[in-house]
Amino acid sequence: MVASRIPRLRTVWDIPTFLGSFFATGRAASDLPVEVTEGLWTLLSWCWQRTTSKRQASPLCRALIAKPGSGWWSEDDVLDAMARGLDEYDPSRVSPCDVHNLVRAFLEEGEIVRGQGPRLDLRLEFVLPPITSHPLYRAERIVAALERDRGSRVRLQEHLDTVHPERRPYRGAWRVSLRDRLHTPETVDHSGGDAITIENDRIGAHSRATLALEYEPDFAGYFRLSVQDVGSRTFDAARGLDRCT
Repeated sequence: MVASRIPRLRTVWDIPTFLGSFFATGRAASDLPVEVTEGLWTLLSWCWQRTTSKRQASPLCRALIAKPGSGWWSEDDVLDAMARGLDEYDPSRVSPCDVHNLVRAFLEEGEIVRGQGPRLDLRLEFVLPPITSHPLYRAERIVAALERDRGSRVRLQEHLDTVHPERRPYRGAWRVSLRDRLHTPETVDHSGGDAITIENDRIGAHSRATLALEYEPDFAGYFRLSVQDVGSRTFDAARGLDRCT
């Protein structure tokens, strides 16, 4: 990825605002929830093991299992909601407006949950709007970005010519990771993803955070376009856009 086209984050605490801005400003399809596809059950299990008073004091538990009003969702409640497709009670399906709070809670308590493990991931899967119906970008701008990053012309034309194109190439994910600070960082395969630079990545006493964007290589240009103007090259959290309030 060309560095000048992607925001850089100053600190770990810019991650929640950055991702909140990404989801709250129409860059992901508004008709589909954000799906937590990795890390969820580790976090849920940790919360279910807490006492009621510790859950009350935990931003993570309040974000994941607090019932509206009072009380807590049990494991049976969550499994039933997942089976019945009840998004409002299913912690694996997050409203775009709730991403900021979930990611911030993950960063605040993730080191405790990670314990002695080498890493703990939170993976947020999303879908971009179809090329021809994006609420922010003209199709011509998306096409130019795809061509610049050498996407498949054949696949691109198929999506331009189809009224209801397949969703798979539009599916991507943000991966927020907490790792032991002595652990050697993994390299990102740039054919299917990009790492977001965090200038000060330390968090807690023993951890550092990483943020990576994952996508299908043929649609790299579209995903990079969707990220590049969330903030400036060095993302300023105070300027983060949030239309959920």
